[in-house]
Order: sequence, then C-alpha cells, then structure tokens
Amino acid sequence: MINIEQLSEYGTVLPDEPMRYHTSMRVGGKVKYFITPNDLDSLIELISLLKDNKEPFMVLGRGSNVIFPDYDMELTIICIYNTLDYIEIEDNFVRVGAGFSMQKLAKKVSKLGLSGLEYAGGIPGTIAGAVYMNAGAHKGETKDIVEYVKTIDLDGIIHEYSNKDCLFSYRHSVFQEKDEIIIEAGLVLEHKDASEVFKRMSGNLSYRKELQPLELPSCGSVFKNPENNHAGLMIEQAGLKGYKIGGAEVSTKHANFIVNVNEAKSCDIIELQAYVQKTIKEQFGVELVSEIKIIKGIDARK
Repeated sequence: MINIEQLSEYGTVLPDEPMRYHTSMRVGGKVKYFITPNDLDSLIELISLLKDNKEPFMVLGRGSNVIFPDYDMELTIICIYNTLDYIEIEDNFVRVGAGFSMQKLAKKVSKLGLSGLEYAGGIPGTIAGAVYMNAGAHKGETKDIVEYVKTIDLDGIIHEYSNKDCLFSYRHSVFQEKDEIIIEAGLVLEHKDASEVFKRMSGNLSYRKELQPLELPSCGSVFKNPENNHAGLMIEQAGLKGYKIGGAEVSTKHANFIVNVNEAKSCDIIELQAYVQKTIKEQFGVELVSEIKIIKGIDARK
C-alpha cells in the first residue's frame, strides 16, 4: 500500500481532498489523494508507482469539463495544471505545456500580434483539454492551429502526433479513444497587427460575458450542437430555460449551460442533463450529445 510519504517524493500531496475545490462546476466528493507533480519526470514516475500498486488514478487539468460523483472516492488525482504550464514562443511558433491555461495563452499571444487564438479568450481549461475536445468558438477551433501533440502512455513512453494523426473533428480528437496523457502541443499562429488581434479577442470575450453565465459555476456548453441547429436554441424553444433540479439550473442567460445556483450536487446536474436530453428527444426527435465527462465506476471510500 502506498503512503503519503512515498507520494510526497513526486510532488505536493493533499489527502482526502474535496473535488468541488478543483472543478468549474464546484461539485464532487473527496478523493484519496490530490497530487500536483513537481515536473514531467515526477509525473512519469508517479504514474508508474500508482500503476504498479494497482491504485486507481486520473489525470486532471483545471476540471472545467468534468463531473465527479458526490461520494468520497477510492481515487488519486494527478493535477498537471501547475506542473506542465510552460510556454516558449519563437517567431509564430508556440510550444506549450499541457497544463497551460487557454485564456492565459490567448491573452499572451494576442499582445504579441499572433493570430489564431482569438476564439479562446473566454474558454476555460487547459491546452490539453482544448486539444482533447478540439475546443472551439466564434468559428475557430483548436485543430486550426495545432502542428503536433505529445503524449505519454501508462508505460511512460512519449508519443508524438501530427495534426493529421490527431483525427480532429467537431469536439473530438483521437485522444478520446487512447489511454494516453497529453503533455505538450506545438501551435502555429499567424503574424498580424497586435491591436487588431487583441481587439478581436476582447470582442469575443465581451460577447461571451454578455450572453453566457460566466459569473456562475458551470462546465461551459453542455451539449454539442446538432447538425444545422443549435442546442441552446432547441432547449430554449422547449421551454427549459430556468428549469431546476436541486441546486442545478438550465441557465436563464444561455440555455446550453447548466449552472450551479444553490450548492448543487453532482446527481442534480446529471439528472437535469438527462431530463433536457429526454425532453429534446420527445419534442424534436433529436438526441443531444453531452460534452461533459461524467466520472463513473469509481469505488466509494470505505
């Protein structure tokens, strides 16, 4: 059995840590350990240790698109948000660690007159999450700027994928089918007037602030847009704006957001998501596909 002293060799360890402190929806019970590795080598060694001891674990960025169960879990979280958060910029090429904030990245490159990330000004999460989901907004997507992605597998072997290898499509990448951890991305941007780039990014962010409930805990957009339609519009047409289950609510500001308005539980959010899907299926014959990762099958702490 692994103890906290062993784990502390690889980074900062928080035992019995509530996941509501580490997810954008502010829900989730306690995990056994919450670890921030010292560096990439520590990450690789930590994964090997947990794997060899058959300890269940999960790698997490900023927790912006994930729902953990309400109960206390027999699970170790490895958080890379403050570990793989480096950035190197040479001309129009950006090498960035998986834990680097998308919002921070977009702001930084825009001030340098590098275009391609204007869409990302208000996107929560890390570059790893953006690559994993092929995040996008305002007619821009992560796939448009990626040159390569590096991952490590559970044996500590590093793999490199070209843009083509990533098999990007709408809110999808090959990494959703692989048991690998994104550790770095190489991005190619375009030189443009810095004031114009920053203006476009700021405009996109203002648009999001006006139309989306950024002031409340949420996971961002809940559902993928169906072909030739918008999930938020369908949910609004179904009369579900403001519909609540427990402390979770379909946002009155943007119907494709579920927000935590009153100490919601994970079960409230999951039940509300399912109710929205059922209603849209009944009224429009359309099956809404969730963008949120719901963590299941984790043993409860004894």
